Amino acid sequence: MKKVIALLSLLTLITAVTNVEAAYDLALERQKALNWVNQQRVRSGTTYDWVAVTATATYGYTYDNALAIIAYTSLGDLASARALLSFLSRYQFSDGSFYDAMFQTNGAVRNAARSSGNQAWALYAISFYTHQTGDISYLPTADRIANWLIARQDPNDGGITGGVNANGSERLWTSTEHNLDAYFALTLYGVVTNNSFDLDKATRCKNWLLNVGWNAAEQRFNTGENDPSKFLDPQSLGSVFMSDIGDITKRNALLKYADKNFRTRKTFRNGPTVQNYIGYEYGARDGSLWWEGTEQMAMAYGRGGSASGELNYINHILNSDNPSLLGSDNNGNGGYQYSMTPGTNLLGTLEQPSSGLWLIFAINDYLKDRPTVFYPTIY
Repeated sequence: MKKVIALLSLLTLITAVTNVEAAYDLALERQKALNWVNQQRVRSGTTYDWVAVTATATYGYTYDNALAIIAYTSLGDLASARALLSFLSRYQFSDGSFYDAMFQTNGAVRNAARSSGNQAWALYAISFYTHQTGDISYLPTADRIANWLIARQDPNDGGITGGVNANGSERLWTSTEHNLDAYFALTLYGVVTNNSFDLDKATRCKNWLLNVGWNAAEQRFNTGENDPSKFLDPQSLGSVFMSDIGDITKRNALLKYADKNFRTRKTFRNGPTVQNYIGYEYGARDGSLWWEGTEQMAMAYGRGGSASGELNYINHILNSDNPSLLGSDNNGNGGYQYSMTPGTNLLGTLEQPSSGLWLIFAINDYLKDRPTVFYPTIY
């Protein structure tokens, strides 16, 4: 009980200290973010079926496009979801995997690695679309992805290894983030197919996360097996995972750990304009302000019962789409930078789809008017 009271006090303090006074129409901002993502499929009047990684790129990541499939599905644009799903199906390897990044026009390789996390997100996106629509057209594609992932699952501890390097060699390391992705993907896929085999494989991922990935001494997730380095995404996504399995003690510990080690305040200046932002770093005390991770933490707070904490971080992110501060890249049109760093003119890594898409998921989660990513699954 003392731990719960302490966490609630912490959440109250965060909300009070970091309050952003700007008021937004969240449904409108959510649609603006999706519109910006949609524009990354258009070049000189020609519509491609793949979302580019920036406004000037001609290639996109499997991860970003999996997020886009989920967002399009959740907001009812099923035609766009199917376009991306068809691209995935068209350029899937016979073993079930995809390149990490492909060119928009022909699916040619941009990044030849085939990471387990990217494959898991593709499986989750197809399962999400199928679960929401009842359309089973893409399940054969999902079946092959699931088989590829399961082929890399350790029969002893249940962890799924990192995938395939660009040179074709197998990665022998095991990532916490990848196994969080695979847990949710195999769980929802098992629900969609009503297949106890896949649900069992999801449970094995869960067991690896709790028995191998979890750092009991520090009450947080390691980055991977025998890798105690500190990064945010195992903690943010890990908190959502703990909410999903009902382990409230570990969920609260992860929120506390993330706030202590990754939460940051950054001041940005552009001439007379000054703005302070509260968010989270990618790596512990690495100096970044990582919007994608901050959006994941917003959702983690929402799942942890703090709607005010979730809204607070959403407001900070919305407030960053500020042309008077950030110059030509952030121009108020719904695009969001992947991360921001004080002291540079562009102040970041350019607008990228994943930031806007995780913002959509956080708003879905806060408004509770649309299905959102990693919603609880009962089986």
